[in-house]
Amino acid sequence: MAGKRSTSTVVSCMSPVVVGQGTTCSATVTDTSPVQSSTPTGIVNFVSSGAVGTFSSNACTLASGTCSVTFTPSASGDTTVNGNYAGDAAHGTSTGSSTVTVNLRATGLAVYCDPVSVVAGTVTTCRVAVTDESAGTATGTLASTPTGAVALTSSGDGAFSEASCNLTGAGPSSFCSVTYTPSGTMLRTDTITASYSGDSSHGTSTNTAQVNVTIPSNPFDYTLSVNPNTASIVVGGSTSFTITATLTGGTGQPVNLIGSISPQLMVCQPVYDVSPCGTVTLSSPSVTPTSAGATSTVTISTTNIVPPGTYTLTITGSPSGVSLHSAVFTLTVRGAGPVSTSVGVVCPPGSAMICSSSSCAATVTGSSPTGLVTFSAVGSNGGMVVLTASSCTLYSGSCSVSLRGLSAGTVTVTAVYSGDTNNLGSSGSASFAVQKPANAVASNSASSTLFGGKVSTDQTSVTGVSVSITGSTTADGTSVTMVTQHLSSLSTGVGPISLNNAAYYDVLVSGVSNGNAAVCITDQSAGSATTMMYWDGKGWVNASGVSVVVGSQVCGTIPVSALTGTNVVVGDMPPTPLSPTLLVIIGLIVVAAVATAVLVLSRRKKTTRNPLQ
Repeated sequence: MAGKRSTSTVVSCMSPVVVGQGTTCSATVTDTSPVQSSTPTGIVNFVSSGAVGTFSSNACTLASGTCSVTFTPSASGDTTVNGNYAGDAAHGTSTGSSTVTVNLRATGLAVYCDPVSVVAGTVTTCRVAVTDESAGTATGTLASTPTGAVALTSSGDGAFSEASCNLTGAGPSSFCSVTYTPSGTMLRTDTITASYSGDSSHGTSTNTAQVNVTIPSNPFDYTLSVNPNTASIVVGGSTSFTITATLTGGTGQPVNLIGSISPQLMVCQPVYDVSPCGTVTLSSPSVTPTSAGATSTVTISTTNIVPPGTYTLTITGSPSGVSLHSAVFTLTVRGAGPVSTSVGVVCPPGSAMICSSSSCAATVTGSSPTGLVTFSAVGSNGGMVVLTASSCTLYSGSCSVSLRGLSAGTVTVTAVYSGDTNNLGSSGSASFAVQKPANAVASNSASSTLFGGKVSTDQTSVTGVSVSITGSTTADGTSVTMVTQHLSSLSTGVGPISLNNAAYYDVLVSGVSNGNAAVCITDQSAGSATTMMYWDGKGWVNASGVSVVVGSQVCGTIPVSALTGTNVVVGDMPPTPLSPTLLVIIGLIVVAAVATAVLVLSRRKKTTRNPLQ
């Protein structure tokens, strides 16, 4: 059988176009075999690579050897459009391509300021409009909406409310505005330049507007002065001075006082707008100059971080008046050796309770002390606690750690401050009693060593509770303390529980926080309906794998992470109440039975003969 005739495909697309403007891409397929050519039929498939876009159809059907589709680009750049002829019964396949250059859509910018003539020191509003000026379609409209920002500058002295504004709008145009306040003492015309930076679909554009600036016969002006103009403090100290704004011309108007410090050291760079070296505060950030002078008090407070040296604080007024006005204050910061400190320790007032959480706080006095405070606890007369953390970081001179009581007796907590550059180290301590809670029938603690992820204690003889931990990933050799309590009632803060014949317990595990604990509780009233639940801080949770030895013991599994002085309860599940539907059925049966009985008795009375008749 003879082979198919050879073909060539030529693809031609209009180029260049802009984003969103459709270009017609035509494919012409020609029979290139040397003898008796024939017109190819069939379809041409189109694909593109490069700039993103869509086809009106991914294929077209040849008519007289040619067909076309429309390609609409959605991004700028070069796109290669490929036409792949699929062949027909007589003709072979072929491929052609065409490159389309896609440009950003052209924009036009208009800017005008109203009023066009203003007195120096007063405001004019400058409005900007950016319009899509390219032909074609984008997202179903004749033009797309420009987005982004427009930057504004002035050829003269003055200030904008914002250095740029963000465009908003719909259709082909978008808009934004800023205010401009010219300053100075010269009659002039300021040129306002607005520059659009473009977006992913639109090109840049720029334009200008004119603002005529006039000068009042008696322009607003003032002077700034500070008293005192120098001070010397030690690191961590503070000082204050007064800045005075005196009216020297025109009518007084509000002046914003803006401060800047030199040198700007790296260590003092603000973090979340707060300098670690200190603060500068003004009692009145804005004043209205008067002939007698309007004042504001400036307070400088330093921290221990500020390096010793000489600093200048420049206070500048805005608006500036006839000319720029500022006043300078010079501050000398002297270094100081470390000072003595003292540590005050405050622990639970009176006593702490076994299994309950409380805290010990340390307060360090000195020269704004910073750094760590390390805690330790020593018991006597059987007293013992566990600290949830061995140290804390000072904040405003204080910090605290949490603790839980393990056994009754006396505990002394010592806090050691290690000092910093400006503060010597020191220590303090406090003693307190650890007691059983008022609702504790019996309390006991026991320690053992973890090995192979397992550790257990049997406190059945005292509290009726034994605990066996398995599956812990804590290192072998870790000392683990377990505290159990038999309670007469639930602890404060624990929600009510709906178990009958409930017995209450408390379990705390210290030294390990992962794995599972098999908790077994002696319960002579245990029966088939008995279960075990524990309080997780938010609600009651069923222990897993609960097993019951009737009249003897109830066991269940609880995560070790939950046993932090946790109330555990064993008791009987309440019987399931009858559903409303079942109650209705029972009621109907009873009513029917009563009715039947009444009917039978009535019939018997009618059929019984009277012996006196």
